[in-house]
Amino acid sequence: MRKNELCTASCMMSDGERMVLARTERYGGAATVIIWDVLGNEPVRRLSYESPVGFVDQISYVGVSRDSRYIVAGYQVSRHAVCTGNC
Repeated sequence: MRKNELCTASCMMSDGERMVLARTERYGGAATVIIWDVLGNEPVRRLSYESPVGFVDQISYVGVSRDSRYIVAGYQVSRHAVCTGNC
């Protein structure tokens, strides 16, 4: 069995065999999206995105398009966040 994967949001893909796991690596750090093979209990693909300016909160939503080609991840801005410029 593989090691555990920490995630702050997840959803099942339309094929019922894979899940999308998402997390923020650290406060203000990069976001990671993992495609997880449920039956094989292992990652199929790992995508990492550098943090855009102002992205400091944990990913709290992840969704997949019906054809499983697109993934969207989002977060809710904490009440302590300060917005400057275009937010």
